[in-house]
Amino acid sequence: MKILMAGFQHETNTFSPIPALYNDFVKADIWPKMIFADEMLSVFDGMSLPSTGFMRRAKQAGHELSPLLWCSAEPSGLVDDQAFEDIMSQICQMILAESDFDAVYLDLHGAMATAKYDDAEGELLRRIKSIVPDDIPIVVSLDFHANVSPLMVEQSDLISIYRTYPHIDMIETGERAFEYLVSWLEGGLRYKQLCQIPYLIPLSAQCTNDKPNKQLYQYLEQWDQDTEQGLELALGFPPADIYDAGPAIVAYGSDKTALKQSVNKLYGTVLEAEQIYQDKLLEADEAIELSLKHLAKHHQGTVILADVQDNSGAGATSDTTGILDQMIKAGVKGGVVAAICDAKLIGEVLAVGEGQYIETQVGNHFSFNAERVAGRWLIEKVTDGCFTCTGDMYLGAKANVGGLACLRLLSDDVDIRVVISRDRFQCVDRSVFHHLDIKLDECRILVLKSTVHFQADFAPIASKMFQVVSPGAHPCRLSNLAYQNLRNNVRLGPCGPAFKKQVTLTSEGGA
Repeated sequence: MKILMAGFQHETNTFSPIPALYNDFVKADIWPKMIFADEMLSVFDGMSLPSTGFMRRAKQAGHELSPLLWCSAEPSGLVDDQAFEDIMSQICQMILAESDFDAVYLDLHGAMATAKYDDAEGELLRRIKSIVPDDIPIVVSLDFHANVSPLMVEQSDLISIYRTYPHIDMIETGERAFEYLVSWLEGGLRYKQLCQIPYLIPLSAQCTNDKPNKQLYQYLEQWDQDTEQGLELALGFPPADIYDAGPAIVAYGSDKTALKQSVNKLYGTVLEAEQIYQDKLLEADEAIELSLKHLAKHHQGTVILADVQDNSGAGATSDTTGILDQMIKAGVKGGVVAAICDAKLIGEVLAVGEGQYIETQVGNHFSFNAERVAGRWLIEKVTDGCFTCTGDMYLGAKANVGGLACLRLLSDDVDIRVVISRDRFQCVDRSVFHHLDIKLDECRILVLKSTVHFQADFAPIASKMFQVVSPGAHPCRLSNLAYQNLRNNVRLGPCGPAFKKQVTLTSEGGA
């Protein structure tokens, strides 16, 4: 069997001020640069990606893979329409140039949006479906945070979705996509059903190590063992002001009635779970006070503060200084903040040099804070920003964030260092600190611009972890977001207020 492979990934925060341009998909970040043809097979080998899992299982089964193109960009605001068209054109032309293939595998995210297409993956699948023979199955893997739409399900044959957050099962998701494909080719899994959930879940409450998500996904695993069907649950990407935002169940089976029963059972379970979710977010000053009390009592260990609303992995600018400012006011000793994106400052630091001093301001180029943090800093370390990830989530990824620096604030009242990057990236792998010669066991309070992913590599070294609300482009209290395009009556958070679309009346009184 010959299988075509392609990937096009972006997670779009429609409230973010930063667009995703074509070059953002071309260049490397934590994930590889845009890659083509057989290079995909060598690059994916040893990495933690859905494509890796699918590729391994297909090769083990003796099938021929024909890789086309794979690309991704750091989460941000809307994908530029021309960038979307250019990449789609390349993928479609490559498919049209192929002959005698038996299936198509697509490694997608599921929450990409452009100015023209709120449901960019739905449009992507529609175009690919239109040029692929009707008897050729299209199998897709999606991110845990996918906003699954009816068009996405209609224009594909099978979908598998990550089941962990932090995402440590990407390889398994690709493997499951291959297993679904084999079942489909043998005549199974021909019925499908989509069921959207009527409430949004903030990313800060989506961790699968916590209730109720842990129990929901344990149910899925048990269901897999007990049935011949495929049941998938995405918890959605809520900072997306689109009609289909939110959690959804998508399921496949060989018996239509049994499939419907299974979906209804899971739907009821997810509705019951709505009462269990909790808002554990703390204000920065409160989190720092609790951290200092904890450290005074236990004398050692690292407290991690997750800067959840300035997480570039959710499309934020990754340059706000709210927590840093509060740490300075509280006189924190042994503090580290990572990573503040400040391309201008990286340029200044390179010009001055390692081991030198610089009088400058840090971060906040998008004015989410009242002002930038100013001071005199020691440039402790400067690097090219290229490092290899070692944690479970990004294992094997060869990151390139354009440049990194560690600056220490010179003050008798505090002992705080900041990690500065040229490009936005979510600091979720300990390799960043090894790369900068920062000893994590000496950090008392470590601020990471991440929501949940940091837990995969940092939870083992944390004596305490707090989620902190500080200014940023990824608000986690969803009722504060100015939605306009959601489905009516979708609740803005578990047990939150229902969204009501505003209707503008004309002068004649019509809608």
